Amino acid sequence: MLSDIATSVLSLDSTLAHGVSLYGPRTLGLVAVVVFAETRFIVAPFLPGDSLLFLTGTIATAAVLHLHVAVATLIAAAVPGDTVNF
Repeated sequence: MLSDIATSVLSLDSTLAHGVSLYGPRTLGLVAVVVFAETRFIVAPFLPGDSLLFLTGTIATAAVLHLHVAVATLIAAAVPGDTVNF
């Protein structure tokens, strides 16, 4: 089980693409939760938030997700996370 998690984290591009193909736009909600948690918790620098932002942009440009919706959702997750952290 631990090796499956490590494999998923180390190959985020294929994991995120697979999640989008299975769950569609709901995957954006999971990415928003990770971005919120990364900016919210000081002790959570291990979360791959920056990598997820780049991968979400890449997948959005492939017309799987709407780019404007993805940007608005991720800003809406990062700003409150940063505010709560402050």
